[in-house]
Amino acid sequence: MFCSNCGHDVGEDKNFCQNCGHQLNRSTETNNESHKAASNSPSTTEKKDVWYYIGKGFGENRENVIRKTKRDGLIVIAFVAILVLFPNNALFSAFDESYKINEPLSNIIDGYNDINDNLNEAIILYNTDQYDSCIIKSSEASNDLDIIEAQIDDLSDTLSSTRMSKDKKLLYNDLLYNYKEALKSKKQLSIYLQYAAESAQKRDYNDADEYINLVDSRMVASNEYVNNANEIMNDLSQL
Repeated sequence: MFCSNCGHDVGEDKNFCQNCGHQLNRSTETNNESHKAASNSPSTTEKKDVWYYIGKGFGENRENVIRKTKRDGLIVIAFVAILVLFPNNALFSAFDESYKINEPLSNIIDGYNDINDNLNEAIILYNTDQYDSCIIKSSEASNDLDIIEAQIDDLSDTLSSTRMSKDKKLLYNDLLYNYKEALKSKKQLSIYLQYAAESAQKRDYNDADEYINLVDSRMVASNEYVNNANEIMNDLSQL
């Protein structure tokens, strides 16, 4: 039995509350206790209500659980709406790791440009009948191309685990693809140029001219891939 004044548990055989000294009326206290127990007991409907059981598990009543669930639900909906409507906004800036890609990518582009300059020099050597120097220059460029291609493969692996927006990652993938294809065209160009120089040394000018035509076609192809890469770089700069 509980005291109606302070709620202290006074036992069944006491006439006064040991906590506050209140005189106990057994019939009143019993009724109050019964009423308290009844008010704390969920109705049959509440026992079957999922919100009652969720609240019980978290130490909350049904109404608080419903109110907090609605509030949290609105927060989640608002967050999802931001992700859908503004996928590239400042929300992602703290998670953007594109800086891990930019420096090695810059080194790859610089390396490609150096190789392109060397191959242009090799073509000049061929046109001035300096075939031995042309062969050496083309061979050096071919070896450098293998190094740059390996760097692109390594950067592609890094990109796959780098955090950034989906759109930006797709653009970086396209950029690396175009540079890799440009490198393949330059690789073929360097080989055909060596063959042309070797044929010219043997005075087999028909074969030499055929190889030079292949050199020209590979030059056009590589330039197209580089132009694509430059357009992608412009798109990336706007993100």
